[in-house]
Amino acid sequence: YASELITAIREHSDFGIGAAGYPEGHLENPDKDDDRKHLHEKIAAGAEFIVTQFFLENTHFLRWRDQLRREGASVPLVAGILPPANWKATKHMSEMCGVSIPEDLAQALIKNETDPEASREIGFDHVENQFEELLQEGVEGVHLYALNRLSTVERLGPILKDASGTISTPHL
Repeated sequence: YASELITAIREHSDFGIGAAGYPEGHLENPDKDDDRKHLHEKIAAGAEFIVTQFFLENTHFLRWRDQLRREGASVPLVAGILPPANWKATKHMSEMCGVSIPEDLAQALIKNETDPEASREIGFDHVENQFEELLQEGVEGVHLYALNRLSTVERLGPILKDASGTISTPHL
């Protein structure tokens, strides 16, 4: 398990250690309670913050965060955000990771399947709405999965920078 690796790193270094979290559960572990148990083990072993797998519906992250807080987790939980680029890529990534796609987003991407620019704009709009809600909900940080797309960073980076005064980020 990852908790064993974290323990080994903690014993032999002063590195800041982050770990992965799965708001919709890990694809290979259908038991969400067991999945959270393993996350608590990572934290107990020395993980200082958690970066989540991407999610497209904030309710999954917010429920997961609230449950972890009720269970005593106090480390920063950083929301992983991946802008949908088009229907095919979004469907593929979601299936690979066990992430649900909101119906309205799916329908908009399908409708614009043959228009790459419209699809990208739909994805950016979706993520901008995610950012806004997450900031209102007091998210402790956002990790933007840009996938080496400069256009993603150029479009969304300034929004995150402007919001940086409204979120607390861990200084490790």
